[in-house]
Amino acid sequence: MKKIGINIILVVVICFLVCYPMSNIFNNYFHNNLDVSLKPNWILSKKNQHFDFGVLGSSRVINLVDIQAIEQKNKNEGINLGVSGTGLAESYILLSKFLKNGNSIDTLFLEINPNLLNAEMSFSLPFHPYFYFQYIKEDEIGEVYKDCVPDLKYYLWRFVPMASYFEYNNFFPLAAVIKNNKQVALNDFDKFDGSELMKGNEFAGLIKLEEKKLGINDIDKKYLLKIIDLAKAKKIPLIAYTAPELKEIGKYEQGRKAVYYEIYKILENKKIDYHNFSSVVSDTLYFRDYLHLNENGIKQFSNIMADSLFANPILP
Repeated sequence: MKKIGINIILVVVICFLVCYPMSNIFNNYFHNNLDVSLKPNWILSKKNQHFDFGVLGSSRVINLVDIQAIEQKNKNEGINLGVSGTGLAESYILLSKFLKNGNSIDTLFLEINPNLLNAEMSFSLPFHPYFYFQYIKEDEIGEVYKDCVPDLKYYLWRFVPMASYFEYNNFFPLAAVIKNNKQVALNDFDKFDGSELMKGNEFAGLIKLEEKKLGINDIDKKYLLKIIDLAKAKKIPLIAYTAPELKEIGKYEQGRKAVYYEIYKILENKKIDYHNFSSVVSDTLYFRDYLHLNENGIKQFSNIMADSLFANPILP
């Protein structure tokens, strides 16, 4: 038994001696070779840039807000910081890292809706851990991991970094590191200022959805407040809004009014200006599904945003 114990200790020591140098190599390689065709990496790649405005949120930002249409109408420069399928915790990371990278925003618009306050119910993976492994030792990023992944995974990824790269090897190919391939930075986000707009005017129809009861998750509420506090700490005026949605969604999502009421209370308490655009576009001709606009709807809503939000006197 003693010999077996010694052998186990030797294996563990060898693993650590091998894994730590390897993790540093992986960290350096993927830090310098971000795949910017993936939206979070594109945001993380931005350095020392100034924008008149930024828009933060999930698919109802990246796919619905035409930054260039707003720029053309208001003669300013913006960036779309939205990422599909992300909850408020990941949005907080992206905003925090974006600002730490020397970028600045005059005004931040945050899309908020009942689904974001219970992200685990609304998204298949509201936090995508593989985009931020190299920052896991940073206190505020580590806090998100602790809140959003099981404890065992957090401590394994934190103290045995190669475990994270092995687990998500499809995102971190060993062959690329060995060959030291320089990835070509190809993406359309630069062309459209971070927007990835829906094309076509197809409507999926008022299909029957799985019913669910909405509520407010403590973690999601925590990161809504952290986004607000971060903006205030950086002296960035923050304006919250809700993008258009078909009222028929209420048939399948119980408790929407109660969640909206809680959102109102949180924003009012924090003295955050809020614009509810949930019903400004209501005809199904402008929708792709219950919660996303089609191409014509995007044009209409972007004009509404440009006229309504940018009329606020705090904006330059």
